[in-house]
Amino acid sequence: EKFLGLHQKFAPLITTLKHTTFAKLALILESNKSPAYQLPWRKSPYDERVYDKITSFEVCDGLPASDVGAAENEMRTNLATGFWNNLKLESEASTSEGWMNHINKFDNDNEGVEISNDAAVIRTQVSGLVNWMVVQTEERILNASGVLSAPEITSSTSGMHEVWERPVWGIDCWTRNNIERVLEGEEKAEEFMQNWFLRAVNLVDSTKGYSFKAVVAFLDLEGEPLLGARPEWVLRCVDKLKNAFKILGETSFMIHPKGHGAVCLQPIKANRMV
Repeated sequence: EKFLGLHQKFAPLITTLKHTTFAKLALILESNKSPAYQLPWRKSPYDERVYDKITSFEVCDGLPASDVGAAENEMRTNLATGFWNNLKLESEASTSEGWMNHINKFDNDNEGVEISNDAAVIRTQVSGLVNWMVVQTEERILNASGVLSAPEITSSTSGMHEVWERPVWGIDCWTRNNIERVLEGEEKAEEFMQNWFLRAVNLVDSTKGYSFKAVVAFLDLEGEPLLGARPEWVLRCVDKLKNAFKILGETSFMIHPKGHGAVCLQPIKANRMV
């Protein structure tokens, strides 16, 4: 508000100096109408919710006593562990053709023939049958490749495994808008936002996740193994954000705690269980 007050006071001068950094940044704030997370600004992560570790199927807590027996009964099965392979949908295999033949025999006024020849009806039936076949094929492949019996990807809170469990942070629309406006003209601004800035937000020390300054400094670290090599255009975006932060201050780039989550430290291949 203090900054905007100065901007309004010197509006005539700023209007004539729109090419200057100060004027451009002032206009960014003045025109940003995006919703923002309301104060007070929380700068500490939320406490982690501790879950019970289970190693087999269990009936969940909170069920009425009358439902516990039914739930336990459902867990008794002679089926091998694996994906369903659409066992409950087996009767639908002949849905498309069988349903149309049924209509043809049922209706004596030829309306059944008209319905079964309707393009929308045919498209719906064929689409449903194809989707059923695709899912059945996918699940047979997953079972054949032993996805559920393969070693799980491990996770930890230390950042030494493939998946890092830790407090996660994020930005609101107000901050995103300010960053986008600062990087206006950068061809890869969206790629920087998604693949570099937001990644750095959740790789920096979790006690400093709220700090835009700390995140930008982390992006500026040469040789940081969690980030890898930084292209020249990334460093250019970092410099622009550093300069904007000096003028606009931290309340223009607030980062907020989002709870606890998982950060992938390396790509996870398809069909892997975590």
